[in-house]
Amino acid sequence: MPRAPLPIGILLVHCACGFAWSADRATIAAKVGSDAISIGEVELEMRTALGDRKLGDDERDVLQAQTLGLLANRQLVIQYLHKLKLGATELEIDKQVEQITEQLKRRMQTLDDHLQKLGVTKAELRRDLTWKTGWSKYLESKLTQENLARYFKEHHRDFDGTKVHVAHLLLKVDRLGDPAAVQEVVDRAGELREQIVAKKMTFAEAAKKYSQAPTAADGGDIGLISRHEPMPEAFSAAAFDLKPGETSEPVLTTFGVHLVHCLASEPGKLTLQDDGVVDAVRQDLIRYLFMWVSEKQRTESKVEFTGALPYFDLKAGKLVKAKD
Repeated sequence: MPRAPLPIGILLVHCACGFAWSADRATIAAKVGSDAISIGEVELEMRTALGDRKLGDDERDVLQAQTLGLLANRQLVIQYLHKLKLGATELEIDKQVEQITEQLKRRMQTLDDHLQKLGVTKAELRRDLTWKTGWSKYLESKLTQENLARYFKEHHRDFDGTKVHVAHLLLKVDRLGDPAAVQEVVDRAGELREQIVAKKMTFAEAAKKYSQAPTAADGGDIGLISRHEPMPEAFSAAAFDLKPGETSEPVLTTFGVHLVHCLASEPGKLTLQDDGVVDAVRQDLIRYLFMWVSEKQRTESKVEFTGALPYFDLKAGKLVKAKD
C-alpha cells in the first residue's frame, strides 16, 4: 500500500533521525522514463520503514527489491498525474519547501544543512513532496461514497465477513532470496498441482505425503479463514479466488510455496454500514488505485533497472540479484 501523505511538521520530525548511508548512494538504481531513482532514495525509504532492524542478506535483497519496485511505481503515478494535470504543481511544492525552510530557521538550521545531515538532495525532497501532495489530491477526488459503495458491491466477499474453508500443501524454500531455489520449489509445486487437477491423487493425499506444514497429517486442512486474516495476503487472495474443489497455482509467501485448496465457502452478512467495513474498503481501494494508475502509466514510461540493487523481473516473475 502506498505510504500515507505526512504533514510537513511530521515529515521533519520523522526524518530527524540518523541514517547510515552507502558511499554510492547517488548511484542510479532504476530509471522510470527520464526520471532516475537513486540507491539513496531506496535506503531512505527502507530506513524510514524499518528503523535499526537488522536484516540477513537474503531478506535485505528481497526488501530492497520490493522498495525499489514501490518507488518505481510511485514515480509512474507522479508521471500519470502530471500528464493529466492532476498532480502537485511546482508552485505548491515551492510553498511547501518554503514552509519547511521557515520551520528549520526557527530551529536555527538551514535547509541545506538539514538535507545534508539526512543524506537527501533537494531534488529528492521535492519529489517526495510531489508524490505525497499529488497522491493525496487524487485520492480525495476518487474516494467518494459512491465509489466506495461500488467497490464494496464488486468485491463484497472481501469485506462482508465471508470465510472460506481451505487446506494447503506447503513446500519450504531453504533460501527465499535465491531465485533459482525458489523457482525449483515452485516447479515442484506446479507438478503436484497437475497431478491433483488430473485426479491422479486427491489434494488431501498429496498434502499428507508431501506437505511440510504441521497440518499435513490432516490433509492440509487449516479450517476457516477470513479475507484479511490470519494468513499472508498472497495466500488469502488466492484462497478467495477459488471455488469449492479448486486448487490454486503455486503461491509464494515467507513460509515457502503453497498450493491452496478450497473445501467450502461460508457467506458473510456485513454491509458497508457495519463498523470497520468502510475503512477496510477505503484502504483496499487505495491499493487498487495505486496499482491501476502505475500499470496504466507503465505502458508509456519504460522502467529500467540498472542492477545496482536487487529487483523483481515482472515478466520472468523472479528476483534478480544486484551486480557485483
